[in-house]
Amino acid sequence: MTVLREGKMRAKTFAPLAATVAAIVLVTGCSRTSEGQANAESESGRSATVAAQGAAPGEMDPGTYRTTPQADFGTVTSVNSGRYVEGQRMAEFVVLPTELDPLLTGPVGMSTYVIKSGTALSVLLTGKSPDIAEREGMLTGFSTSRSYEDKKADKSIVHAVLRFPDAESAQRAAADMSADDALPSEYLPGGVPTSIDILPDTLTTTRESSDGTFSSNSFTPHGQYIIYTWASAPIAEKDWTAQITAKALEQQGPMIDKFPATAADKFAELPMDIDNVLVLTIPEDDGNRTTSSDAVYGPRGSAHFSTNPTLTLDFMDKSETTLMARSGSNVYRSESADGAATLFDLFKGDIVDSEGFTPSANPPGAPNVACFTKDSPQGTYNYCIVHQGRYLGEISALDDETKVHQMTTAQYKILESAK
Repeated sequence: MTVLREGKMRAKTFAPLAATVAAIVLVTGCSRTSEGQANAESESGRSATVAAQGAAPGEMDPGTYRTTPQADFGTVTSVNSGRYVEGQRMAEFVVLPTELDPLLTGPVGMSTYVIKSGTALSVLLTGKSPDIAEREGMLTGFSTSRSYEDKKADKSIVHAVLRFPDAESAQRAAADMSADDALPSEYLPGGVPTSIDILPDTLTTTRESSDGTFSSNSFTPHGQYIIYTWASAPIAEKDWTAQITAKALEQQGPMIDKFPATAADKFAELPMDIDNVLVLTIPEDDGNRTTSSDAVYGPRGSAHFSTNPTLTLDFMDKSETTLMARSGSNVYRSESADGAATLFDLFKGDIVDSEGFTPSANPPGAPNVACFTKDSPQGTYNYCIVHQGRYLGEISALDDETKVHQMTTAQYKILESAK
């Protein structure tokens, strides 16, 4: 599934297997015991047979990209960095918009992110709300957003969970943020305080705009959290905003209650990596780092950044893939080599069948690779996936096939050395 990367598509691409590409062969994979000993049986107890795709002719060229795993990330370097990691962890316990309405698949990249502090809320909220959240000591949060692909339908949602030090600070922040939202601003008319009968604890303001849209802003204190939902629809379908908000709360409350929150005074002790998966990524360029990158997500967390969240969950479940590390490349870890091969095949089929990509040339010398391309108004997306053992790497770039090929080659070498 194509993954979004800060408003860009981290696309999947598959290559046209030219006649010169070697035929598919079957090899026997090995799992390892906890002591590192090879085991000819997969974790499910069956022989792990994995389809290996031969390499395109030529010598491998990783360019200047590193070809060995990164150094151990260890723990975060500060409380501030710990806020990022805690927000990344929270993503696994935030409802996906497609779970509320399956048509909410259109990407809205800027509003899907780790919210590191109250001031970082300015991406979502105008007025004094960011200052209010900061005043009340907001610790971290995560926001996810989607819209209808059909722009004529004109329905959108932004859904976030914000964590505060305690229930009292969350309640104060929710009340003051909702009151501030009712005030007119330089860009928006004042909102109308509106009650939703089935949501007595939710503070909502609504607006009707001159372009025929209706929007609602809802703040619901839930223990030490605020569940925030903004929804927009045509005025003729304004009931949709109340319905989607109610559905979001119904699902989000129990989900965030399961989140194993880290005590705020332990933020500086959080590990950046999980099971040494992040070290297998290609490092992100310094200028492209965000609060959502250099992270390890579970299936739900990774789905927030996918162009098809529902399919992402399905594919990760079918392939027994439990982790996705996100940096300059994405690396998925499955429970077995069979699982990674399954994910590889699922991605290959989806990128062509659902995303409209076409196969393109593979990088020379690197086996188990599939590359794809797609023209768009923004340029040509180049995308490759590579699998080795229980891992799958995902690489993409705009208008730079050479870069993608070099990164894919480097990623293959990194995964080849993975334990």
